[in-house]
Amino acid sequence: MSVQIRSKSEAMNPHHMGVTALLANCHARIRAFLAAAERLASGEGDAADRVESAQKVAFYFREIFPLHATDEDELIVPALRAAGLDVGPYASLNDDHQRFDRAMLDFAGIWEGWARGASAEASEAHREQLRETSAAILAHIEREEESLLPRVDELPEDVRAEIQRKMLAKRAHILGKH
Repeated sequence: MSVQIRSKSEAMNPHHMGVTALLANCHARIRAFLAAAERLASGEGDAADRVESAQKVAFYFREIFPLHATDEDELIVPALRAAGLDVGPYASLNDDHQRFDRAMLDFAGIWEGWARGASAEASEAHREQLRETSAAILAHIEREEESLLPRVDELPEDVRAEIQRKMLAKRAHILGKH
């Protein structure tokens, strides 16, 4: 049940991706880690794999997942607005970010306990809350892919390059570790 935080493929080197590709890659990772979290909550895998997965899933949702929301809230949407581009239904998506960050931090605390050896039994309530949160996050990502990501390519190249630089700078401490 092992899950990776970084891709092994050199073709997926984030320094060679444009902003839209970086955001799409973030969405793919979110999907993968939500699936890993659901497998973890289901009790799938042996004890050693579950400890390792709990560590990785907790780290991802505590440290990496929040970066995606700040990319959009602090870099993407302000750049779109400054360029006079429509951000569509972004206001409701922005509200979701804070709710999702709080929920996933709560789950991360549970998974960190499992990684330290606490009982890794997920209650039905935990599994149901995780399923509901995952479904909401996945719907949110789909709305972003429909309304927000297509607009990013309309930004001037120099603006996209600056956003990319800032996104990678925020992740520099993580990209070197995993």
